[in-house]
Amino acid sequence: MLGEFFGLLAALFFGAGEIFVRKGLASGGTPLSSVYLMALVNVIILWPLALLFTDPEQIGIVGLGFLILAGFVGSTLARLLRSIAISKLGIAGSAPIIASYPLFAAAFATLTRSEEFTLILATGTILIIVGVSLLFEGEWKISKLGVVLALIAAIFFGASENFRKVGVSEIGSPSFAAAVVGSVALVTYAIYARTSKTSIRSQTRTSYFFIGGGIASSSALLTAFTALTLADVVVVAPLLNTTVLFALLLARIFLPSHEKITLKIVICALIIMLGAILIVTR
Repeated sequence: MLGEFFGLLAALFFGAGEIFVRKGLASGGTPLSSVYLMALVNVIILWPLALLFTDPEQIGIVGLGFLILAGFVGSTLARLLRSIAISKLGIAGSAPIIASYPLFAAAFATLTRSEEFTLILATGTILIIVGVSLLFEGEWKISKLGVVLALIAAIFFGASENFRKVGVSEIGSPSFAAAVVGSVALVTYAIYARTSKTSIRSQTRTSYFFIGGGIASSSALLTAFTALTLADVVVVAPLLNTTVLFALLLARIFLPSHEKITLKIVICALIIMLGAILIVTR
């Protein structure tokens, strides 16, 4: 049960991070400045913890390689493809496809590492995906390229969860795993900013929100990797997919003028909660 607890806690922290990002963007920040500053905060927070709680003798080339691969595939490629897919399909069109990533994570885990994906786990996972997909509203766009990119993004997100699992299992340190993934994200965002000549600077007030988001995402990475050390990918991945539900609930509390609780949101929330309950109590 500890693995499930940390998986849901990670989703809560990721949801809290989204609230800080929304506040920062509303204050004049840019998406790139938000992810860059948050990744910088991740590195500042996570590396001291990694050095304190990691046995150097446990750090091997295999585990390190999988963690770097997880950071590049998940934090960089998958997020980039998701952004492009949203521009092609809109949020309403791309979100349901990308939200299916736990199924790909389960497929990789079952085929490559022989994790058991039971009927109850499959039912809970599908309920969470359906609930998350129905939450998104907006204009639907028709784009074959957008569908392909969203599908590849979902596959990459699913593969990334398995790379994370292998990496943290090899090294045995959630803090070190989180620090490596955060560092990969920081480096790739910095390279992108330099090559695209995009500014990553933020105003002081805006920076405070992004720093808050960085603290929340640091907590999320730590708890997510802790969950992966205690439970299988087929359990953790769908629970992490409940992030959008926590984000909506927190937005209703802290951003009441931006988010309204409708009957549709209540129904979707109940579907997601039912899926999570099935997974936790399986």
